[in-house]
Amino acid sequence: MIKNIQGNGHVVIEGGYFNTFPPSSAASMSGMLRYNLGNIEGYDGYNWHVITSGFVTVNLSHYANEAIDWAVKKMAEEREIENMARTNLVVRSAYENLKNAEKQLKTTIILSKDESTS
Repeated sequence: MIKNIQGNGHVVIEGGYFNTFPPSSAASMSGMLRYNLGNIEGYDGYNWHVITSGFVTVNLSHYANEAIDWAVKKMAEEREIENMARTNLVVRSAYENLKNAEKQLKTTIILSKDESTS
């Protein structure tokens, strides 16, 4: 399966043989990749397919699509706020206060969890 993702834009896929990886079963998940007998294969949710110069189509669940849509929207909102904060002192101050409050909340939650387990 995927062994490592490098920062320079490539993925390292660990090698093996067909019997060392999940077969077409419940153990395999749609979107999995494997290196098998000299071929890179992708799992579409039903079968393993050799990836050639084409591509493997992988369908995402409704929840995965919603999560991606939410993340894209959230990133756009954050980018807009950061851009505004560069030129507007009031927005910059509010944004810095928000970031500090988020840090404080995370610390408080961690300390509360530590205290409740003691």
